[in-house]
This record gives sequence, C-alpha cells and structure tokens, in this order.
Amino acid sequence: MELDEERKKNWLNRFQIEEHHAHASGHACGNELKLMIDRIHPEILIPIHTEYPELF
Repeated sequence: MELDEERKKNWLNRFQIEEHHAHASGHACGNELKLMIDRIHPEILIPIHTEYPELF
C-alpha cells in the first residue's frame, strides 16, 4: 500500500497535479437525493437499495 501511495504521489508531481483529499461513502442523504431527483426530473423513478421506498 505504501508503494502504491508513493507511486501515486510521483505521478501527481510529474504532471503537476495538486492532490486533494475527500471521502465519499457512496450513499446520499435524503436532502441530497431530493435535490438530485429535482434536477434530473426523471419520468420514472425506481428506488432500489433503500429501506424506505415509500418515501419516493
């Protein structure tokens, strides 16, 4: 793992790319989901991977 991290840093330095750290769990909260649905405005929405499909 340390070698991979060092390799990544070398590539970023080579191409003068600034490194930023962020974390993403892969899950959106309710407000984020609503905003995304409002912006995309799909004709059909099929909720999957949810414990509360009735909220959609």
